[in-house]
Amino acid sequence: MGAPAAPRPRSRTARAAPDSPHGDVPRARALADYLARGRELGAVEGPLGARVLNPALRPVLEALHHVLAGGEVSVHILQRGNADLVDELNLRAERATEEASTLDTADDTLSATV
Repeated sequence: MGAPAAPRPRSRTARAAPDSPHGDVPRARALADYLARGRELGAVEGPLGARVLNPALRPVLEALHHVLAGGEVSVHILQRGNADLVDELNLRAERATEEASTLDTADDTLSATV
C-alpha cells in the first residue's frame, strides 16, 4: 500500500442550507464571521430557537428596508460607540465585501458608508 492520501483542505466558504432559497450558493466566511460578531455584541437576544432582533436595531433595520425599497432615510448617531469596536466592525464588513466579491455572488455582498 502507498502512503495515505493527504487530507483535503477545508473550503473557506460555507454552503447555504439545503432549504435555503439560495440553494448551493457559496458563502463568504468573512460575512459569517461579521454576522457572528454582531450576535456576540447583542444584535439578537434570547435563547436559541427563540432569538429576536435587539429592539434598538429595529429602526435601523426598518430604515435599511426603506432604502432597499427605493426610499431615502437619514441616520443620526446620538451617542458614539466604542471606537475600537466600530473600527473592528467596519473592517469586518470590508473584508466580507471583498471576500464575497471574489465568489461572484451578488447576494453575499455587504457594503456600508459611514
